[in-house]
Amino acid sequence: MRILRVHVQNFRCLDDLEISFDDVTVLVGANSTGKSSVLRALDWFFHYYGLDDLDVGGRATDAEVSVGVTFGEFSDRDLEIVRQYVVGGEVTVRRTWSKAEGLRVTSPGSAYPPFEKVRVQPRASDKNAAYRLLREQHPELDLPAARSADAVEAALADWERSNPEALVPSDIPAGDLLGKIPDLFDYVLIPAITDPERETRDVGGTSIRKLIERSAPIPDNVRQRLQKLEDHNTQELADIMSAHGSEMFREVGDRITDLLERLVPGGSVVVDPQAPEVRIPPIGVRLLVADGGLETDVGRQGHGFQRALTIALVQVLAAGPQADAAPGLLLAIEEPELYQHPTQARHLSRTLADLASRDARGTQIVYATHSEHFIDPSRYEQLRRFRKRSGRRPWPTAAMTEATIAGVTRRLQGIVTPDQVKLRTKITLRRHLAEAVFARAVVLVEGLTDAALLRGLADRQNGFDPVGISVVVGNGKGNLAVPWAILTELGIPTYVLFDGDAGVESRSRANGKPVAEAEEARRKTETENLHLHSLLGAVPECQPQTLVSDSYAVFYDRLEEVLDQWPGFGQRRKELAKIEGEWRDKSDDIYRQAACEAEDDPPEVLEQLLRAILLRADRA
Repeated sequence: MRILRVHVQNFRCLDDLEISFDDVTVLVGANSTGKSSVLRALDWFFHYYGLDDLDVGGRATDAEVSVGVTFGEFSDRDLEIVRQYVVGGEVTVRRTWSKAEGLRVTSPGSAYPPFEKVRVQPRASDKNAAYRLLREQHPELDLPAARSADAVEAALADWERSNPEALVPSDIPAGDLLGKIPDLFDYVLIPAITDPERETRDVGGTSIRKLIERSAPIPDNVRQRLQKLEDHNTQELADIMSAHGSEMFREVGDRITDLLERLVPGGSVVVDPQAPEVRIPPIGVRLLVADGGLETDVGRQGHGFQRALTIALVQVLAAGPQADAAPGLLLAIEEPELYQHPTQARHLSRTLADLASRDARGTQIVYATHSEHFIDPSRYEQLRRFRKRSGRRPWPTAAMTEATIAGVTRRLQGIVTPDQVKLRTKITLRRHLAEAVFARAVVLVEGLTDAALLRGLADRQNGFDPVGISVVVGNGKGNLAVPWAILTELGIPTYVLFDGDAGVESRSRANGKPVAEAEEARRKTETENLHLHSLLGAVPECQPQTLVSDSYAVFYDRLEEVLDQWPGFGQRRKELAKIEGEWRDKSDDIYRQAACEAEDDPPEVLEQLLRAILLRADRA
């Protein structure tokens, strides 16, 4: 059993948000955009607790908070429990709360409308009375007599199962189903700010206790011995009470009888002692850690160790040996990178991905992160990007975008095949694209020196970082389409910079290339220019002129020809190369420093380019 989708309404900044869940789901976005609110909304759904005004969207007193979770991929055991609520192969359970109506739990399903008047009754006596009235008014239904509220519900459910043609789509009460969810599915949240020492104490709800209950079930032979011990002790107590209990309590009964007879002549009392039933409590544990061979408690360790231990506990919780009937699991981690150095962060990211991908029981991972180490661009479909939006409500609310495989494939149709999308993100774009998903806006360029030049130009005005701009290197014009499609699907404003390469054929010939090879280079360049113009919504051109627009810039031949018009850049580049002993013709580090430190102003076209990029980010 797995979570397919979650629909949240009026919970904090989530006014109406639906989010799908994969094996691994990665929430990214700036601070206070709704990532943590999704995790907390799920926590409220699974572990109900009271809400206050700060949890209600806009603090509206008349708002209804709602969290609906859709499950799917059921095992046979799951279906035995949820079959009544299955619609289209899925089960949706919705928990809603408002000040006016309190808490309700419903599920979209099918029901017989006349039964609704019975089911909505809050008290057992009212429900029984409504059921009796229903039987009197509709004898043709042949409903059986029922003496309790549970029997009433069972009778209604049995009738509906036997008469499916009479049912209509309806939201039906699902409180009983929600009560069974813990047997089918676990939700474990590790917040960014937590108490590792508490999590390692043997207390109900902590990671160590969940670990014991889920991953270390008591073997049958041990269970039998414990049961034998309980039975023996219970019998011993019964024997003691049988032998001595009557004497112990006879006097108490006589004294009560004496007083009672004064009030009720002939009344008497017998105090009948009952032996208690012995129950052995759950096996307890104490968790200590060793540092250099010296055992100590977790609270005396550093933050990094504490955080790593907390996550390790939950990893074991998810991946450890489990009984066949163990529930599925959604493991939610807020800022998994917290207190982790880069190599640890990368290792943890791979471990979590591997845990979800190889787990056949339905373990899912969701985390909210600000670290590029937890982003795998080749699995871009796992990303959910959050941002704040205004205008929809009187208060800022959360918006979410995702780059689905279908969406990216549709944008690249006829340009890049789906298999090439994954290959290119994995080989050529992984490091650069991982950082870009956190950006407010992105500049997409062909090569390292292009990126260095732009960064150097921006450094003359405090740089790109303060305004949230990231520069992504595509490693060639032919590789720009894939990151553009992914970033655009994610809703990240992306500015594209590329060369028209008008002189590619003549340069190829000058470098000794055969005529056919030089002509092929020209045709390839023209095709790439057509593709990029088409993607960017411009008039397709095989050989475009130099142009700086609000979403892309193209140079007639190469950016190098523009730099030749900037004497200060050329001079400073030569000086730095001599100082550094740099032997490469184009060093990206030197390009950046030279562009920043050149004494004269850049050519106007570069000034226009920088203004267009900054404006693109400002409009984000």
